[in-house]
Amino acid sequence: MEMYTLRKFGTLLSLAFLLYFPGVLAQIQMPQSIMKVIEGQKVVLQAWYSTSYSIGKNTVLWNFVANNSQLIISYTLDSISLGSPQFEERVGFTATMPSANLSLYINNTKESDSGRYFCQVIIPGAQGLTGELILNVIVPPAVPECALSGKPVLKGNVTLSCKSKSGKPIPMYKWQKTSPTSEVFFSPMLNEKTGTLKLSNLSSNMSGKYVCLASNTAGTKRCYINLEVITSTNAGRIAGATVGSVLGVIFLILFLVGLLRRRRDSEEDLANDIKLDSLSLVCVCVCVCVCVCVCVCGDQCAHISILYKEHTVCVLLYTCDMKVCVCQMDVSQSLTPSLPPLHPQGGRSGAQARLVGQERRLWLGRGLQKWHTLLHHYRQQAPPEGALFPAISPPPSL
Repeated sequence: MEMYTLRKFGTLLSLAFLLYFPGVLAQIQMPQSIMKVIEGQKVVLQAWYSTSYSIGKNTVLWNFVANNSQLIISYTLDSISLGSPQFEERVGFTATMPSANLSLYINNTKESDSGRYFCQVIIPGAQGLTGELILNVIVPPAVPECALSGKPVLKGNVTLSCKSKSGKPIPMYKWQKTSPTSEVFFSPMLNEKTGTLKLSNLSSNMSGKYVCLASNTAGTKRCYINLEVITSTNAGRIAGATVGSVLGVIFLILFLVGLLRRRRDSEEDLANDIKLDSLSLVCVCVCVCVCVCVCVCGDQCAHISILYKEHTVCVLLYTCDMKVCVCQMDVSQSLTPSLPPLHPQGGRSGAQARLVGQERRLWLGRGLQKWHTLLHHYRQQAPPEGALFPAISPPPSL
């Protein structure tokens, strides 16, 4: 409440001073009446005065006038007060007050700081002093956006455009070609205000890198675009590349479809040979002549790994909690009898082959039923902390 009262008092005091003491402008010395600064930089509004009176009792006011008058900062009787929130924590006197140097600094300038600044000195028992200057905060252009309109074909016409979304003053635009050869463009091909460059009757040597420069008194930003004039040779290359890409994608799709069908057929054949209804198992992994296999299991599933080696089927039962499990097979753990050879020496008739297949399936069914007790035993065991699989304890007698 006290700060608001001081701000209001300072504003009213400055306005009253202007009303009662007209015609005393420019008595405070200011080397620059118009100042420019780039947005974000620091600026110092220089001002000083001389008087035969003691400066210790003088009151100093800085006011900013845009749409209305705002007190920026004031000094009176060894006390400095800040005014408008727009300048809070960004302004201050450059000299230790009281002083004849009235210069004011503004940090981190903003575009909204542009306007008129009044400095006033109120001297008790004497005529006051006033000075005025104008501050213009300029803004560099934003990074422009380059675009191309039209088809860049041989003998065709295209327009290159360049536009920056912000900048004060309004940016002007220039286009130039930088590679493989250098070239600068002027009106009427180039419109510096709109940032457009019109290229007519295109030829192959007009292909290259084009750079647009957006500039004002605050700075320069640029963007570029690559122009490739399409000739008959280029068109053939592009068409060939497109057709090749399409054919490659089609081949990849067909390969994946065939792979999936082959995998599905293999799974169906395996399901026809091995029936696991009595155990309600979720996944089966078959490894041929290897000791390590990777298989995908469901939650809380029983997993069976079958290894064919020297006509012996090794069955290893365990449980898993993971979506993906890795099983390591140990042939020495095999407790199952040998089977008839998968490929015996000499030929065999169709009836013999069917008989051997039936014997294998019958044997496997009996073996799986026999191992059902082991499955139940391993499911009851929890894995040790940090382990993927439960520790294998001695199985019950079969």
